[in-house]
Amino acid sequence: FWRLRLLHHPNFAALAFCMSASSFRSVLLVASFVAGAGSEVCDSGAMPKLRVAMIRHGESENNVLNLQGYEYYKKHRLADPELTDKGREQAAAVAAFLTSPPPLLPKIDRLVVSPMLRTLMTMESLAESLDVAPEVWPHVYETGGCHLSRDTVEGKPGMTAAEMRQRFPSYVVPEGLEDGWYDTSLGFETDDHAEERAAHTMERLRGIAAELTENESMAMVMHHDFIDLLLRQCAGGIPTVADVPSGHFYKHYNCAMSLIDVHKDGRIQVLFTNKHDHMGALVRYEFLGIV
Repeated sequence: FWRLRLLHHPNFAALAFCMSASSFRSVLLVASFVAGAGSEVCDSGAMPKLRVAMIRHGESENNVLNLQGYEYYKKHRLADPELTDKGREQAAAVAAFLTSPPPLLPKIDRLVVSPMLRTLMTMESLAESLDVAPEVWPHVYETGGCHLSRDTVEGKPGMTAAEMRQRFPSYVVPEGLEDGWYDTSLGFETDDHAEERAAHTMERLRGIAAELTENESMAMVMHHDFIDLLLRQCAGGIPTVADVPSGHFYKHYNCAMSLIDVHKDGRIQVLFTNKHDHMGALVRYEFLGIV
C-alpha cells in the first residue's frame, strides 16, 4: 500500500533503490524530492547545498540487552544507557573514517547530536578529531523518548544541562534544559509525535540550507528509529507511521550512516543509506536494526 502511495505522491520526482526483505545492507538510493507541492525539479547548477551525514550511535547497553530477547530487554532496559566497549570502538571507527583521506565530507562544518547519553558519547571521538564543538539538538532524541518501558510509560527527564556541560564540556548545550531535555508528561512518546519531530527537524535543515552562500557539511549523531523517520521526510513523509511503524522502513547498524543533500531551494537528494563498511568486524550483520 505504501509503495503505491510513494509512487503517486505529488512531490515524488525520482527514486531508484534496491533492497530485500532480509537485508538493507548498504542500500543505495538516488532520489530527488521537491520542497513543496507543485514545485518543479531543476538542475541545481552552482546552487549551495547542505550535505548531511546521519549517523546512528554506537552499540549501547540496551542494544546488548535486546540480544537476549525482547521480554528480557523490556525488564532490564535503562532509560538513558551508555555505550558498551564495542560501541566506543564503533564510534572511533566512524570518526577515523570521516577524518581520513579521501574524506566522504570534504569539510565538516557542523556537528549535531541528540541529547541522549549514547549519542553524546558516540560524538566524542568525531568532535575531538575535527576540533568542532557539537551542538545538542534536544528534539532529535530516539522515538519513544526517555523511559524505562512501554508498560509503565513513565517518562524520565534525561540529563540536565549542567550534567551535559560537566561531562561534555566542549558541547554547545542550549538553554531551557535545566531540569532535563525530555517532556516527562509524554510518557512513552507516540509514533505520531515522533513523526512531527522528524518533520520539524527536516524543516530546520531546510532553513539552514536556505541561508547558505556556499556548500556546507554537517554530521548528525542520532538514533535508529528517528533516522528512519527523517529519511521518510526526504520523500514527503512517505510511508507514514500509520502505514509502517517507526524503525521498520530504513534500517541502520550501529554507527552506520546515511547521506543526504539539502539544496538551497529545499530539494533533497538521498545519496545512500546504512553505509557500514568502515566498521569491518565491528558490525553484527545478523542483527540489523537491533545493534
